[in-house]
Amino acid sequence: MPPRDIAVRLTASYESLKTTVSDWSLVCKQIICYEHPEPQNIHCHLLLTGVYCTDQHLKNTMWSHGVTCKGAGQLSFKTSYKTPEKLVIQITEESYPKYITYMSKGKYEPSYNKGFSDDKVAMYKQDWTTYTREPESIQILHEFEKSIENETELNLNNIITYAHIFMMRKYKSHTPQMRKAQSTLIDDYCYYHKIHKEYRLPYQPY
Repeated sequence: MPPRDIAVRLTASYESLKTTVSDWSLVCKQIICYEHPEPQNIHCHLLLTGVYCTDQHLKNTMWSHGVTCKGAGQLSFKTSYKTPEKLVIQITEESYPKYITYMSKGKYEPSYNKGFSDDKVAMYKQDWTTYTREPESIQILHEFEKSIENETELNLNNIITYAHIFMMRKYKSHTPQMRKAQSTLIDDYCYYHKIHKEYRLPYQPY
């Protein structure tokens, strides 16, 4: 099989993974591991490049050393990763630096490193940006604002209609969650854009 690049997450300490990581280093070109010692959630992130064995082989090696990680909540082997902005990035030589930055979170040093320049790893750590994530309702508001930015007549009735169409595209069905999110979207839009709501319709248009 052709060599692959893999992002791995394991709910285990580096201390328990030392032998596994050492064995994995024999079946890949480069490997770097970061431990995140978060209270009640200690885990490790790894980047493996040029892997020439299957994920199952890697898992079998890990289990043979007594590491019991199993299931989606405890282990993950992927060829992509998700940024703090929720963008999905493929693991490639071009994206290695950003993923190492992500693993370091600007404060952690690698627990294990084979094949990556120490100077560059230190530089990638410095590239970390602390993100303050907006509430989901505000993210939806920004998406909605962008979707109607070319509309010229934005009175209350039109906002209700546009909001309904927008939320149906997101949820695909009139679920209770959809209706609640739609109501919040209308309230937020009217508040931030100073649209009076005295005449808001008592129903949601279809």
